[in-house]
Amino acid sequence: MGDKNSSSASELDKLLGTTRQAKNAANSKTSPRNKPEGLKPSDILFLPEDQARLVNHLSRFNRARLADLQQALNLTQKDALNLLATLKEKGYIKAALQNGEIYYLIKFVENITGPKANLPKGLWNAIRLNDATFLKHVALFKTCQEADLEFIRKNAVLERFERNDVVLWQGEPARALFIIKSGVVAVSNVLSDGTSNLLTYLEQGDFFGEGGLLTERASSATITAFTPVELLVLPKTPFYKLLSMTSSIPVELSRVLARRLSATNARLANQRGASKFLLVISAEKMSGATTLAIAMALAMASSSEETTAYMEFPQHELSAVFNFSPEVEHYTHPGGFEVLNPMTNIELPQAAQAALLLDQASSRYNNIVACIPWDLAEHIDYLIGNASQIVLVAPLRPESLVQFSNILPTLKLKTLTNKTRIFTVLNQIGTDLPESLTDAEVDFQMPFLGELPSPADRLISNLPESLVKTASSILDMLGFTNQVGIYIPTTIDVDQKANTTIYIERTLAFMGKIFGGATHEKVRGVWNSEEVGIVAEDIHLVRSFCSPALLDEHLNKVIDYIESMKQELKQEAMALEINNKMMLI
Repeated sequence: MGDKNSSSASELDKLLGTTRQAKNAANSKTSPRNKPEGLKPSDILFLPEDQARLVNHLSRFNRARLADLQQALNLTQKDALNLLATLKEKGYIKAALQNGEIYYLIKFVENITGPKANLPKGLWNAIRLNDATFLKHVALFKTCQEADLEFIRKNAVLERFERNDVVLWQGEPARALFIIKSGVVAVSNVLSDGTSNLLTYLEQGDFFGEGGLLTERASSATITAFTPVELLVLPKTPFYKLLSMTSSIPVELSRVLARRLSATNARLANQRGASKFLLVISAEKMSGATTLAIAMALAMASSSEETTAYMEFPQHELSAVFNFSPEVEHYTHPGGFEVLNPMTNIELPQAAQAALLLDQASSRYNNIVACIPWDLAEHIDYLIGNASQIVLVAPLRPESLVQFSNILPTLKLKTLTNKTRIFTVLNQIGTDLPESLTDAEVDFQMPFLGELPSPADRLISNLPESLVKTASSILDMLGFTNQVGIYIPTTIDVDQKANTTIYIERTLAFMGKIFGGATHEKVRGVWNSEEVGIVAEDIHLVRSFCSPALLDEHLNKVIDYIESMKQELKQEAMALEINNKMMLI
């Protein structure tokens, strides 16, 4: 093991050294549109003999390690590395990082102009947007003028990478802004033994490389293709010119970088055991939001040994509601949670008071439940932005559905889909209201609860079963904010219609086992493309919700599973969805 580690470290160091020289040379003399896009078979005829031998060997064996090339071609390590660096500069060779070892492959010229066999045209168009359409959907360019987008299209190069291909080595000089058009990349720190420490994933619409360009420093992480990936690569010089052409991109870039810093801090905090914060919002007065929030605090406290706190904004007379002295700042409820009643500075704005109280609570408690009215929630972005879950509660009546439709878009704008999950609850607060709304698209409907014990005396054991069930069901999904979906076709091979139920059932079992649950739906008439409009085509979708940690842990298994099923179904490609972004496998 020691020999392998030292060999990998040496190889990595030498590879990075030769790569830096090659990149610097390439950047100084290669224009964006002249950048080689891969090897054509005829190119081999014009290669020097030693380069042709290496390329021929790789074409026969698909991929090879440095040691394999040395042995097969009778080369020294230095000569092999120099050959690889030269071919990499020409755009003919690429590296892949798999199971802690570096492999080398030929980068062939590839043209993808039409749908893969058996992939519905609507789904294909939803995934494979043209550059003009795609750039309009990238957050970084959302306020750009058409002339700016045209500048990007003219100067960016489309590059494709297969799974495990190395896009960018840590330590390489900054050379471009990389925009993910399709697929997922993994951001990792490669260790001296060749293994890597995963930092995060980036998806369609995300970008990387900007840090090195802005700071003039080398890349601090290694980027590998986690799925087949398409990247729009905007070189350094056009990137700098773009920043000087428009003020909107620097502003958006600052926002994205700030969000990434916040996400990094949150990830580090989660590693230390950060608090889970559940925010219950009353869409209307007298909706029963407080009743549900207290039930959730009780459910949290009774199901876990972790500390749980309950608080409200604005801070009403909690001491009177829970029957304790007004001077007490932390009251221990018989149900096992603490009611927070701090003496805050009334001169501070409400938003500042809320932020201060949440920060203090997060340092002391593992679980926090807060309840606020919507008219206040609109002014307290800090609470909404830090919530692990938001539960929006309204009375069970048709008018509440209109209220939901007005509130939900605002909530979604204030939250990140992969961080905060929003639930809607309709609550029958009186006998004069309907028992249910059959056409309501909400997550939960609670029946009339009748008389309840006072808040001070409530326990899980004396609450109505329907209330406990709703609270527990929502809590069971706490932190499960990431979505993973696998699309299963209705054909096998080229055009053979088939019953793929067995694959649906197998996928449900697979996803349920690793993520704790899965759902299935038949999708039809939902693929919308600016080029072809709505396309009514059948395809099955198996989807799971999971925590960020579970996604990081199991995404590799999901990709392997899709690869396996793709072979069984004789498909050229299958579609994967992560947080509402689709990509081809």
